[in-house]
Amino acid sequence: MAATAELTRLEARPRPRLAHGRATLVDVAIVSWAVPLDVVDRLLPEGVEPRPVTLDGTSAPIVSAVLYRYGDLRFRGLPFARLSCAQVHYRTYVRVGEERGVWFFGTALASRLAVLPRLLWSMPWRHERLAVDAEWSEGRCRRYRSFAEGGGAELRLVGTGQPLTAPEVSDPVVGWYPRRDEAIGRLTVWHPPAHPEAATVEEASFPVLDDLGLLERGAEPVAALVQPSLEIEVHTPPRRLRSPLRSSLRSFL
Repeated sequence: MAATAELTRLEARPRPRLAHGRATLVDVAIVSWAVPLDVVDRLLPEGVEPRPVTLDGTSAPIVSAVLYRYGDLRFRGLPFARLSCAQVHYRTYVRVGEERGVWFFGTALASRLAVLPRLLWSMPWRHERLAVDAEWSEGRCRRYRSFAEGGGAELRLVGTGQPLTAPEVSDPVVGWYPRRDEAIGRLTVWHPPAHPEAATVEEASFPVLDDLGLLERGAEPVAALVQPSLEIEVHTPPRRLRSPLRSSLRSFL
């Protein structure tokens, strides 16, 4: 069964193009919260449905913050231009027709180059001063810390040394996002199967999720995972879909 799943993943890997990006994600962490269905649904456009995910024995709509550092983001057509900085995505798990993936509420990048995906592809990205730092020993995360300078997002956790099997959370390959022109964007990525470690959260504060009305301040995560690194391919440019958005969905922009 595992071999079949990996073959399916390889078959789904697009042929490389000059516009595609590749990166090593370093110090990857995903922190997830269970939220009521109606809370997520009101922030999604028509045709994008919340998808319950099973975590810790409970199936519910999930909202996640995904943090990491780009070790060396580069594009095939610009091999000498590389980016290294921290980033955090805010997302939930959805279904669009027969496809399963994630809906991106927004992304913060610790580089002023965040303006480029906003201008080129109308992506909900913005610049923030972020830091991600982790200590690994004998295959285990001994310490993980991420914070935004001047307040805002903050995460502290430690690894448990136990593997976490959560493919729906760690392995999405299709994402949709609200464009600034009130259409929907669609982006795909590819990476080998993730092999994360379960983590214990000591502190998790993400005001963006609070401000969107997705979480109450101080809400406890239902799961967290970490992984030292992960190789990914990003298939740019994203596609523009015609489905219109409600103006109320542009909260992050």
